[in-house]
Amino acid sequence: MYILQANLSDDENEKAGRRIVEEIEKRGGSMLHRDRLGKKRLAYRIRTHDDGVYYLMHFELSPGEIASLRAAYKLHPRLIRLLILRKEQEEIPKPQKRVSPAPVEPEAAPEEKAEAGAAQSAPDAVEKEPLVEEASAAATPEAEPTTQE
Repeated sequence: MYILQANLSDDENEKAGRRIVEEIEKRGGSMLHRDRLGKKRLAYRIRTHDDGVYYLMHFELSPGEIASLRAAYKLHPRLIRLLILRKEQEEIPKPQKRVSPAPVEPEAAPEEKAEAGAAQSAPDAVEKEPLVEEASAAATPEAEPTTQE
């Protein structure tokens, strides 16, 4: 990724971009892809610049040439900032075996579902009723013993 000065005309901007690509090709590399991300505000002022034109470029170059490429870019008058990252080789995904889906069980008829649901909820209702009665009996003032002095 690199950032060029924002105050350049389109011709100057293209000329600066060609010079960046030429430095890579001079060292035996090749440019694969370049995207202009547009003019953006810099996070902080760099020299006298508040804005810059951002570019993202993918290129191939031997690792031994990176240091000389950085040194050449430091001398570039229109280049504000530069970041070179090494992209790891992406592993080629291995073909996966197709897994057959699990067998689907036939659904029960709606009447059977309703009966099964009622059978499951009935024991819960029986257990909850005595608890409610116990709690309400304890909460009444008549159930509590009173002491008078």
